[in-house]
Amino acid sequence: MHDLLFTWCDIIKAPGLAWSYRKMYSLFRAILASWAVYVVFSYIALMLTVEGRETGFIDLFRYFEFFPRLIPVSPGIVASLVWIAGIVLAMVPIMTALTAVSRIVFEDLRGNSIFLIKEARQFAKDQRYSMLLAALIPGIMVLCFILLLFVFGLIGRIPVIGGFIIAFSALPLFFWSLLGICLFIVFIVGLTLVPAVTACIGEDVLETVIQAMSCVLRQPRRFIWYEATAVIVTMAAALFLGLLCLIAFHVMNAAIGAVMGYTYSEIMTISFYRIPFLMESKACVTILLGLGDSLPIRYIIDTTGASASIKAAGWLFGIMMLSIGVWITSYALSVWQNSQVLIYLVLRKHSKGDDLRLKTHITQFRPEATVTKI
Repeated sequence: MHDLLFTWCDIIKAPGLAWSYRKMYSLFRAILASWAVYVVFSYIALMLTVEGRETGFIDLFRYFEFFPRLIPVSPGIVASLVWIAGIVLAMVPIMTALTAVSRIVFEDLRGNSIFLIKEARQFAKDQRYSMLLAALIPGIMVLCFILLLFVFGLIGRIPVIGGFIIAFSALPLFFWSLLGICLFIVFIVGLTLVPAVTACIGEDVLETVIQAMSCVLRQPRRFIWYEATAVIVTMAAALFLGLLCLIAFHVMNAAIGAVMGYTYSEIMTISFYRIPFLMESKACVTILLGLGDSLPIRYIIDTTGASASIKAAGWLFGIMMLSIGVWITSYALSVWQNSQVLIYLVLRKHSKGDDLRLKTHITQFRPEATVTKI
């Protein structure tokens, strides 16, 4: 079983714990699944708009490829609702995977190093609806708060007495709005901490919400400090891995380009257009052009005369580059979720004085500290 100090210093261990095939593979798949849901719903929403139908799906895909967005000035209510539904549903695979990864982290911290991905997925599947409800209940309450304010807005349109009703209700409505803001903060906290709480206690919706909120409300300053530390640790780990990948990418290009020559430059130039906003940034283009002066390979050249096979190879090369970005993102998410499990265990220790890792009823695995010595 891992030794924990039950202080903010434990969060620094997250990058090392996150570097795990089981965790990164689960998140890698979840990111792709979530993105697929978003892409499908976004294209459906685009085709529901007048501009989308006039443009046609093929031309829309040529323009957006795998990064569609609802761009019409007036997309309409139906298209907007479909697009929003896609965003919400795209969160389901991510939240489910975060719960599975949290379970793996929890079992690793207990010393159960043989805990399988299959077991984690089954646990996340069993707890999926409870976890999602626990995360969304505060958000639903926020919507109810906003809906009541809209109702009073309609009441205010009543001739003569509407203005007086709003005036007399101003103070209660102010405190109502303040309470709604607090609930919104709780909603954000729920999205952050609920997967970790679900993985550590495995209880129903109500117990998950109570445990998550009690740890935060009893120790708000410690929670904020720990979350800020988690953000810094996650960003530092992701930047470090990103820097290593960038160096490896340039080394690969220099070696292959020195032998393959102009054809490799065509493939790279085409692939860069697969990365959103890269070629639209003057700073990035300037850097890529400058690299061509220092390395034996040109990064950006004219590809108007490239053959169909070269264009297809460049398109596939760009997809591979994007997959590297997804891999880096999966590591960043793994670091973040490891941090959340550590944060919850530490907050729980300070709040109730117990170490959840020692509770044998959570899983069949018995930590070393709970084994009776004869």
